[in-house]
Amino acid sequence: MVWSSQPATPEDVVLVWRATTSSTAQRPCSTVLLFITQSNDSPLTWQGFACSNSYQTARVPMERQNYLIHQLYVRQQYEECVNLIGQVLAETDERSEYALYVKALIERQQGKIQDSLKLFQQATALNPHNIANLKQVGRSWYLLGKHRAAAEVYDEAIKLDSQDWELWFNKGMCAVQTKDYDR
Repeated sequence: MVWSSQPATPEDVVLVWRATTSSTAQRPCSTVLLFITQSNDSPLTWQGFACSNSYQTARVPMERQNYLIHQLYVRQQYEECVNLIGQVLAETDERSEYALYVKALIERQQGKIQDSLKLFQQATALNPHNIANLKQVGRSWYLLGKHRAAAEVYDEAIKLDSQDWELWFNKGMCAVQTKDYDR
């Protein structure tokens, strides 16, 4: 391993490592992001990329921040996660599918089902063949009591992947609610 202070290009990044500590006078940096890179003929290289006390000032390419969004979400650090998502969406002109998806999950978890539906639909518009997005759109329609709309979304998703049991189950739940057993 070689330490390098030269910036990495996104194509060279093999692994991203993040360490978080408490800020003190001796350690003013609470977040350190390191990139391990490898070019065509060069050895693996450690690259220190950012040292900050907040996610806002960390210099990570926007396309590389999905892992931070995911990490904050699974740790249930929703406020920080939404702040980071806001930055990513501002930087990408609302065109980050994963950021929209996670923001919609958080919105729905907070009871804002209509808002989450709009975000899931926006993510689906970016990638209409993503089954996970379609499942969440259907789930949001179901939670809003729009069971026929949910069933139609599940029908579209089944066209893309007829082997997904969850789609069939959710479509069946919609049929039970609408008492339309012939679908």
